[in-house]
Parts: sequence; structure tokens; C-alpha cells
Amino acid sequence: MSGLAIKTNSHSLRLTWPEHHLFCTLDRFQDRGGVSKAELSAYLDGDTPRLLTQGSLTLTSLQGRGSFARRLTELHPDAPWDTVIENIAVHGLQFRRRGEPVMVLEPTDTICVPFDVNPLIYKNHQTLLYAPGGSLKSYLALLIALLACNGQRCAGLAAVRSGVLYLDWELNAETVGGRLKAMQTGHPELSARPYYRRCEVPFHQEAHQIAAHVAERDVRLLIIDSAAMACGGDLASPDSAIALQRALRQIGCSSLVLAHVAKNFQDGQEKSAYGTVFFRELARNVWDATRGEDDAACRVVLQQKKNNFGPIHAPLGFAFTFDAQSVRVTACDPAEEPALEAKLPLAARIRNLLEDGLPRTAETIADVLEVKLATAKVTLSREKGRKWQMLGGPGQEGTTYTVLVPKMKVNMQS
Repeated sequence: MSGLAIKTNSHSLRLTWPEHHLFCTLDRFQDRGGVSKAELSAYLDGDTPRLLTQGSLTLTSLQGRGSFARRLTELHPDAPWDTVIENIAVHGLQFRRRGEPVMVLEPTDTICVPFDVNPLIYKNHQTLLYAPGGSLKSYLALLIALLACNGQRCAGLAAVRSGVLYLDWELNAETVGGRLKAMQTGHPELSARPYYRRCEVPFHQEAHQIAAHVAERDVRLLIIDSAAMACGGDLASPDSAIALQRALRQIGCSSLVLAHVAKNFQDGQEKSAYGTVFFRELARNVWDATRGEDDAACRVVLQQKKNNFGPIHAPLGFAFTFDAQSVRVTACDPAEEPALEAKLPLAARIRNLLEDGLPRTAETIADVLEVKLATAKVTLSREKGRKWQMLGGPGQEGTTYTVLVPKMKVNMQS
């Protein structure tokens, strides 16, 4: 059949027959038990395309092809539908089963993965941010979206200008729009706004539509709020995390996925995203958000728990100031948040302890901070001369440690 034109994107393909003034699309592909299906939509082309019919086509079934061709012949007998459907099924199977080409790996000049939002979101990779409910993670995500839309920096974050699509399973456009207005009142420099879409079904089931929005609007950053609703199904199953990661990978954007935390962790046990461990393992960059104990202060501290592209970043602190009309976010010192004290790196905790200028032995430091003496001694030796000084000598009885210069209070407002 001559004149066939085919266009594809990451999730769908379109086949056009100009001589017959028709085109068909295939999307919503599914593979189960060796059977491949897709949703077929057939149109008469023109200034205003007219939908003839749409339905599920089993690409691997000859009987299914025949049934579709007979129905379309009833609706529009002037087209050779047997040949059209055969072309659709064959090209659809080839499209679905295609893979990336095998190539000889070549060296590149890309040593470090660049950021879209430094230091939170790496370009074209997923960042997972988890926190208990009420930890202001959605407000923080909205700030990140505004920074990316405007290519601005604020509160210790710096963003490359890019289109953003906020995919929301939790709230609605009216509620998020109210937050947006308040945040733009507090930050008038962040005037450009993200795209927004209220979502109902799991992300992977409509990834083809989201991919089309991404391409049409030149979106580079997706925000998923939140993982539980975006995945659907059993979050304890690896399939949930795998389906989400596969869909994100096919779309190819940077992404920030918000997640709740598991409720069954014990005291002293590290928090984790709710559900299968694969949510953490498949993300390349993972952050834990903790809200401060003083609710009136509205401080949030982020700790990086995983980084596949570099060393673990120091904790980040954000102070939210709410009033009747606005929300403003500024940086704050994570070390000053009591809720985080026990989670800071040991060197930071020792430095904070020694800030009063009183010399202390390794034994006293280990006892106060509730760490093993051997661990404290290793850290004290490693940072000696940089974060503190040693009064005495290694192994000498009565050797103590104190700060070199007391830490200066730095204005982190931005």
C-alpha cells in the first residue's frame, strides 16, 4: 500500500494514508502473557478530522484484525481496511518490540551529570523525596516548580529555566492555584507558572498522553504528587515502582517524585518511602524531608540519603513564613533544628557540641552524642586541624578537643 507515512513518539505511533484521506493512531500498549494489545483510533482526515471508531486491537491476533477491518468497512467502505489493519498490526508490533540499538560505547565529555535544580534534581533523572504527611513537601515541590519555570535561585536552590508539568493525584487546581498565588505574592520574582494536570488513573496507564503534553509544551521537569496514587495497585510489590520508573524513563524528563513514609518503622530506624524498597533503589537521587518540632516556625530540613552521581550533599534547611496573603521561603541552618540534631553527620554534631569552647575528651564526646567511642575517635582524628584542635597528643591520657574558631552565624536568606 503506497503512500503510507508513519510518525512515532515514545508511547504511540500514527499511520497516515493521504490517498485515502485517513489516519490511525496506536497507543496504550499492553503486553501480557505473550499477547500484545493497543488502543486503535481510526479517523477520516481533513480540516476537522472525524473519528470513525476506536477500540482495543490485539496485534498478535489475526481474528482480531479481521473483526476490526469488518467494522471499519461498515463505517467507511471506500478504504481498503483489510490492508490498512494489517499494516497497523505489523507496524504496531514492530514498534512495541523495538529496542535501543546496540552500539560501541564511546567516551564523552560528560564527566558529571548536570542539574536542572541544583542540588536536588539531576537532568533527565528521577529524584525521590519522601516525608510524613504535613511536612510541607508539596509546598516545597511548588517552589521548585516555580524556580525551574523562571530559571531563578532561592533558599539555597538554583534552577535552569525549563518547562514544568505538575501532575497532581492529591489535590486539585483550585487548591494548588491558591498556594501558587500565595507563593508568587511572597516571591514576586517568580512570575512564570508551571503547567498543571489533575490526574486520576495510574501514571503508567496514561504515560502516552503525558508524553504528548511534554512534547507539545517543551516540558523538561515532571513533578509527581504523589507516588502512592501515581502507581496504583500494591505499593509493596516491585511492579509498582518498576512501572513508574519505566514510564518516566520512556518520557525522558527530569522528575521529582513525592512519596509518603512507611508508618511501621521503629524508633531509631531510618525512615523510608512507603512501599517496596524498589522506590529507593530505582531512583538515582533520594532525599528525606523532616519538619521541625516547632510548628510555628515551619522549618523543613532535607537530608540526602542516596546519590548515584556524587558524594552525599550536606543537609538543606528551609524556613516557610505564612501570612494571610503570602508564603515566603528562605534558607535556614539545618544544624539549628533540634529535630535533626541526631541525624546530622557525626562531624557536624561534634562541631556543634564543641561550639561552647569547652575542651572535651573523646570519651565525653562519645557519651554525650551516644555513639561508639571508636567511631568518635576516628571522626575526631580525621577532622583534626580542620573542624577542631586537639589539646594533648594521640593516645595520651587527658587529651581533649575544642574548636579552632567558633562558627560565625551566616545570613542564609536568599
